[in-house]
Amino acid sequence: MNQSHAVYVKYLGPTNYRDSRVKLFTYDISANERPSTITMDYDHEVSSPLEQAIKLLKSVGFEHFVINGRHPYHYVIMCEWNHSKLLQAFIKGGRRE
Repeated sequence: MNQSHAVYVKYLGPTNYRDSRVKLFTYDISANERPSTITMDYDHEVSSPLEQAIKLLKSVGFEHFVINGRHPYHYVIMCEWNHSKLLQAFIKGGRRE
C-alpha cells in the first residue's frame, strides 16, 4: 500500500426505536473537517460489523486491507487512499450524517 487511509467501523446496538446499525467514519486530516460518516442497518447475513464494512469497501473496488481490532470501541481498517472510491462507498452504504 502506497498511501493508506483509516476507516473506523463501530457497531451500534438496537434501541427502542431502531434496529442494530453499523457506522463507518473516516477523517480527512488534510481538510481539517469533521469526519465523514455513514450509518447503515446491520446485515444479519454477515458474521460481524467488520465483515459488513469490508464487503461494502470491496463492492466499490478496494482490494487490500490491514485490520486492527485492538481499539476498545471500534475496528480500524487501513486501505489504500482513493477519495473517489471512499466517497462511492459512503454513498452506496447508507444514510450519510
